[in-house]
Amino acid sequence: QEWWPGTNALLLASGDAAGNVIVWEGTAAASMAAGTHPDTATTAAITDVRWAANTAHFAVGSQDGAVRLFDAHQSASLATWLQGKDAVSALTWQRAQNLVAVALANGSLQLWNAANNHLFTTLPGAPTNITSLAWSADARWLAAGAADGRILLWNTSNLG
Repeated sequence: QEWWPGTNALLLASGDAAGNVIVWEGTAAASMAAGTHPDTATTAAITDVRWAANTAHFAVGSQDGAVRLFDAHQSASLATWLQGKDAVSALTWQRAQNLVAVALANGSLQLWNAANNHLFTTLPGAPTNITSLAWSADARWLAAGAADGRILLWNTSNLG
């Protein structure tokens, strides 16, 4: 789960083992199913949820390797990216270029363009055990935390 980084509402997005995405607003909860996109219904467990800075959009990763983009004010997904059969292990959203970094259980680390829903690039050298991702404040560096305690860095400033 993750709190919305916006300033004009209190929102929390979370997911469960049944594949449901829940957006909590204040003390009330409005539930939406992660499989509402007509092409990609799923019951796969939700593995990560990350908000885009200063918008109501968030990304949801799941055990079946799918990433779904949602708007907190709508019930249906905006887009779905199918990564394959490997689980999504971590996500993070970089707003400067509208990129979503996606780590998969097979060691693939992908950057997706959230504006056009296309794979931007795949970063080399990722281990199979990434548990967390974070962008630097200037959006030049992507950090990955691994289960064995390592922190890996990629300079993404020359990618486009």
